[in-house]
Order: sequence, then structure tokens, then C-alpha cells
Amino acid sequence: MKLRCGDREYEFIQVALVFEGNSYQDVFSHKNNKTVAQTLKHRRYAKLKEEVERRYPGSLEKPLGKFLAQLKKLEMDSIGDFLISMAISLIQPSTGC
Repeated sequence: MKLRCGDREYEFIQVALVFEGNSYQDVFSHKNNKTVAQTLKHRRYAKLKEEVERRYPGSLEKPLGKFLAQLKKLEMDSIGDFLISMAISLIQPSTGC
């Protein structure tokens, strides 16, 4: 997979991951340093803000991890875009690309 950022191009290769010992599950459910509302203020989540505010107005002040865990139980398909955006934001360079 190739990713272009400005005049630079980054190429990623597929790597097999092997996990031994500890099993990691529901990693995002432990993300509790911000509320849903605080998270949605970030530009990375701008495309999700309106839908989340409309569909889950009572959850805006919940810790993000708790909200994601509840959403996962209720609506596995709806959480996909949110988790993908969050995962990408964790690996994106801070250049704004």
C-alpha cells in the first residue's frame, strides 16, 4: 500500500503479526483519558461528530472507552468508521496529512 503526503510517498508492506503470551482484546475500551465530546472536537473526527451527536446525545460526557465498549455491544457495524479513524490518527504523522 502506498500513501502520499505532500511531495513524499510512503510504501507499506504487509507484515504477519504473531502475538505470544498476553492476549489483547477491547484495547480501545481502555481509552478513558477524554470524553466522547472532547474527542469529537478534534479535526480527525469531524466527519463523525454530527452523527455521533445526533445518535448518542446522552453519551457525549462518557469516557470514550466506555462509550466504545457499549457501542461495540450494541452496534458492531457503526463502530467501524470510528475505530478506523482513531487507529489511523494514532499512526499518522503530525504533519496534517
